[in-house]
Amino acid sequence: MARTDKDVDLVLAVAPQPVTFWLELGSYEGGSAIVTAKRVAAQKLETSVIAVDTFLGDARVLWERDPEERRKLLRPDASIALFDRFRTNVHRAGLQSCVLPVPATSVVALKLAISLARRKVAPPGGPANAGEPWAHA
Repeated sequence: MARTDKDVDLVLAVAPQPVTFWLELGSYEGGSAIVTAKRVAAQKLETSVIAVDTFLGDARVLWERDPEERRKLLRPDASIALFDRFRTNVHRAGLQSCVLPVPATSVVALKLAISLARRKVAPPGGPANAGEPWAHA
């Protein structure tokens, strides 16, 4: 079990139960969101994993890669295809029903989460409720 697995398991063990909502800030290519969704599934929890990132990258994301990898990341309009890579990684893992990518800054995502919590609006829990609209708790 990798460190990330243990970290997720620790949080799931000490968090108030049931854990129905997991907000990840800074999801990059989806690795930790995928690990989280797998650990949640292994524990048979119905948890939505919300993965927030701008998916814009930075200079390091692009220029520290070899030329072939750089070409794969750059779109014809010079934007970076991190969001596409994230979605592909989540889809390959078969977790698209419980991982929701949100292209936003961390600040915007936190403000949204706070606003929804104040109104007692909660996301559906995990794969069993995939596709259901957000509902009042």
